[in-house]
Amino acid sequence: IHRGEITKCQIINMQVIESEISDTNFKELIIENGNFLNGRLVKIILKEIGIEKIGLMQTTLLNCEWPTQTYKISWRGKYIPSRYLLKQPVEDIIGITPRLRNEIQRAQLVDETHNECKSIFTKMWLWFWGMTTEYGRSLARLTALYAIIIIIMISLFIMYIPIEALNNSFWEYFRESCLYIFFNFIGVSTDFVAFTIGQEQNMLLVIDRIVGIVFIGLWTGIAANKIGSIN
Repeated sequence: IHRGEITKCQIINMQVIESEISDTNFKELIIENGNFLNGRLVKIILKEIGIEKIGLMQTTLLNCEWPTQTYKISWRGKYIPSRYLLKQPVEDIIGITPRLRNEIQRAQLVDETHNECKSIFTKMWLWFWGMTTEYGRSLARLTALYAIIIIIMISLFIMYIPIEALNNSFWEYFRESCLYIFFNFIGVSTDFVAFTIGQEQNMLLVIDRIVGIVFIGLWTGIAANKIGSIN
């Protein structure tokens, strides 16, 4: 088929073998259980033929328009899969660019993981991992969570103001508390603080340091992965 147009058509169990379709417009086309075997698709808008429902075994794709393949994670941690995600292995298709191939493979892996997830603990972990880092893709989300935890730690730290600190300016205490929590979080000594630390604050500092080690490790790992790869 060359420079044709197929509109308002439904095809069930379609088999296209060693054929070429190029510059063809598809409108309101529905294909159920279709297969393109050893063929060529040239300048085709792939979402119009429903690549998420058909097979493209050993098919060559040239200058085709791909629908979005990657997934999304909402700020509440909800997994939103691609509506047009390719369901077959990308190794069976010729003509996919290296970047698109990696994008499809990653989206397929995440989709398969979600579909096979049965344990409530695994689901909770996927939710938390997705919400905080988009499964290792987003430094912005991890940094935002880092800032939220710092604010919570500072608030709790200030709640336990020692008696001797009440004689000083509250804003001075607030400033030094912020510095104390922040530098403790990143593992820097904070001997410059002018007031005595209470037992409750010492416990907070231990928790703050442990969380800091975890977050810095995660941040460094994601950053190194982004620096070491082309996205």
